[in-house]
Amino acid sequence: MKEAEDTRVVIPRDIVTKKTDSRGRITLGSEYADEEVTVAVIEVSE
Repeated sequence: MKEAEDTRVVIPRDIVTKKTDSRGRITLGSEYADEEVTVAVIEVSE
């Protein structure tokens, strides 16, 4: 019998909150220049 895949979600402890500009863009900063970055939207508040 095939084992089920592990589908648990792991949320890192170092979540950073950023505000978008008027066009909905997020500025990450120069420390991420030339890097591969994964961004996840966790929550949107009005």
